[in-house]
Amino acid sequence: MCDQYERLLFSRDGQHLAYTAYNDEHWVVVHDGKASQDFDKVQSPTFSNDSKHWAFAGRRGERWSLILDGKVKAEHDYIEAVRFLPDGSLRYIAADGEHWYLVRGTKKNAPCEEISQTTVSQDGKHYAYAARTGEKWQAVHDGKAGKEYDNVKNLTLTPSGTHIAYAAGTGSWTYDGYFQYYRFDGSYTAVLDGRELLGGPEDYDVENFTFSQDETHAAYTIGKIGEQEYVVVDTTAGPAYGGVVRLVYASAADRIAYSVYQNDSHYVIAGDQRFGFYDYVDDLDLSADGTHVIATVQQGGKKFVMIDGKLQDPFDKITGLRWAPDRKSVGVIGIQDKALCRAVYAVQ
Repeated sequence: MCDQYERLLFSRDGQHLAYTAYNDEHWVVVHDGKASQDFDKVQSPTFSNDSKHWAFAGRRGERWSLILDGKVKAEHDYIEAVRFLPDGSLRYIAADGEHWYLVRGTKKNAPCEEISQTTVSQDGKHYAYAARTGEKWQAVHDGKAGKEYDNVKNLTLTPSGTHIAYAAGTGSWTYDGYFQYYRFDGSYTAVLDGRELLGGPEDYDVENFTFSQDETHAAYTIGKIGEQEYVVVDTTAGPAYGGVVRLVYASAADRIAYSVYQNDSHYVIAGDQRFGFYDYVDDLDLSADGTHVIATVQQGGKKFVMIDGKLQDPFDKITGLRWAPDRKSVGVIGIQDKALCRAVYAVQ
């Protein structure tokens, strides 16, 4: 028996189970009922996409081991963020002495002094992370390092993984002794493929990147919680609102839609159209050609599907707003008068 169980994970095919367990001052990873060797500390296990392999990182003394299918595959001073890539190879962050690396399969990237924010494209062929050397940070995309900044965050790959956007900060770091963390004070500028776009005032965040179909244009938000936020396309900023909740780009048209709140009301902006006011806006999307906008909204204690500003049937609850395969209708699962029902609405 173990004193503590954590981080239960099933494989994709549902045939294998792995979890971390603690007993008698030691941690183990249990895979299909069989415990690993003892460690002083372990990280969450992970499965390969085909469910045939499993891996985790564990520390004994001062050294970390990468465990693949129950066997030690590599050792470093530190290991984190162990993940399988779609091709079955492993990706993880490793540190030896003062040098940090991103390891992909058998390849190591150029060393730096710290790595964070690793991200991988859906097909696993492209990757990015933030790397620190000295007091400067760079975004590294497919092994190519960008310009140095005082801070880099919100790294976002385009759907193909061939382009990258992020927020680049200019300012200084201060240690907060009360909360025991380093706080960055400064301003941020949006960067797309190394090209600086638009920045905001000091302490305003740059985030929520989304991209045009050809991935050459970026939409994002600039703002500060509790003050104001606005949507920007490349370097063109829209009006300021109390906050921007969701932002989407039409997949086959250069049109964006977003939900905002102002004066305790929420509404949807799509091009030069504004729909609302609502108590809240949930799921939001555009048709592929950008001519129609759909959302789930709340108004007067009821929830509705909104299509181009028109509210459909009222529900007590709504979930799972989805386009039909032909993109000519949308469907939801709702609850009305304690009964579960499914509704489909044409989008014309």
